Amino acid sequence: MAAHEKFNDSSNLLGFMYKNSKPILTITIAAAIIAAVVSLFITDKYKSTEILYPSNTSSISKALINSSNGMKGDLLEFGEEEKTEQLLQVLSSDVIRNEVIKRYNLMQHYEIDTTSETKYTQLIDKFESNIKFRRNEYMAVEIIVLDENPDSAAKYANGIAEILDARMNTIQKERAYKAFEIMERTYNSYTAYVKGLEDSLRFIMSLGVHDFEKQSEVLTQAYAEAVSRNNKVAIDAINEKLAVISTYGAQQYNLKEKLKNAAEEFGLLHGKYEEAKMDANEKITNFFVVNHATPAEKKSYPVRSLIVLITAVSTFIFSLLFLLVYEKVKQLKTALK
Repeated sequence: MAAHEKFNDSSNLLGFMYKNSKPILTITIAAAIIAAVVSLFITDKYKSTEILYPSNTSSISKALINSSNGMKGDLLEFGEEEKTEQLLQVLSSDVIRNEVIKRYNLMQHYEIDTTSETKYTQLIDKFESNIKFRRNEYMAVEIIVLDENPDSAAKYANGIAEILDARMNTIQKERAYKAFEIMERTYNSYTAYVKGLEDSLRFIMSLGVHDFEKQSEVLTQAYAEAVSRNNKVAIDAINEKLAVISTYGAQQYNLKEKLKNAAEEFGLLHGKYEEAKMDANEKITNFFVVNHATPAEKKSYPVRSLIVLITAVSTFIFSLLFLLVYEKVKQLKTALK
């Protein structure tokens, strides 16, 4: 094969590129110019990012008192991977998305035709293309917002964090309040039980029965002395008291024992009641804000130089492949003649 024929053969890629450099470069440059012009019509967008770390505990009673087991959660401790995933799941829920859309009137903000039959589909597509949630490499949650207005991007990112916290508190409060209602009924029932014991003991004590064992011992001695002195008045009075003690003494003893046990149980129940009450009525933030979103000074999208570069490289490769295939087809047709 002659040198000039080898040079013109399409299998020699560098030679082929040199031979067809003019059309390839022309097409590539033209595509780059077109991409540059088109990119000018793409609306600039600014990015704001809110960075959150989940807290380790969402129960204020566990963090502060937790009398049931003597253990306290760390209110200032960052949560682990499971907590991060929980935040992301709540962020990705329809409830959060709908609340953000409603609060900031995104239908109007994104200029969606409200008469369109697909207006909600368009709205969700816009929302998902401009607002994203992700877990970064440090296990933090990022709320990323793109918008044509840098102030709006920052406002939406900060607002989503507020909505997230409110939603998580609502979820927790629903369960906490149900638990508190159950605990309150139990607490009130036990309070009534203890009061009944106290009322019964108070009634027996009003009859003169204060300490069954001691009173029995004292009255028995007094009775023996009265009999030895043949003091019928004293004997009758002591018999009357002994009759009362014999009737109510055992009840008084049992009531005291029940109240003693009830006092211990009531202390534990009261602690749980206070924990449930605190969880139902108080609230704490479910995450730590590491970075509040602020208005960006420079646009983040589109990166026009990158668009032009990708277009140019893609066009160059496509043009080269197209011409290679075209050249090979020409060679095959020539060989078949």
